[in-house]
Parts: sequence; C-alpha cells; structure tokens
Amino acid sequence: MTIDLDLPQTGPIKVRLGLVDQRLSATLWAQRETTVSAIRRALPRLGAMLERKGLAPDTLACHHGAGPRSRLHIAHGPTAGLDLKA
Repeated sequence: MTIDLDLPQTGPIKVRLGLVDQRLSATLWAQRETTVSAIRRALPRLGAMLERKGLAPDTLACHHGAGPRSRLHIAHGPTAGLDLKA
C-alpha cells in the first residue's frame, strides 16, 4: 500500500507499507530535508512499537525526494479529499 500525505508541518511525504506474514516494511520519502531527518530519528522508536504489537519490522527507511508514483492521495486543507485512481 502506498499513501501520499501533504501536511503543512512536514510537506509532501510518501509512505509505502508492506506486510508479509508478521513482517512489516515501511519506506518513506519526504521532500523536505528537515522532515527526512525527523523521520529517520523516529524509525528506531517505530520499530520498537511494532515489535511490542507482535510485528517484526523488516525494512524501515526514509529517503529524500518524491518517491515512486502512487494511487492513493490524502490532501490537507480546503480542497482536502480522498482521491482514489484506478
């Protein structure tokens, strides 16, 4: 599953999640370097939270940039909405 977020505090973020058996992978892309740094600092805490919930973190990573194109977009603001594209 891939989700696009665009919040005023963080700027655009793309999240790609995968779950196979009990192994979760999460790869994020952020366009602001400050957001990338903040996410990278939070990844160890995310991994620990997943383990407490019985999931084995596989890949937890954050990259700078737009990331791959996705189908699900969640916007914030007066034109916010859920845009599902086939």
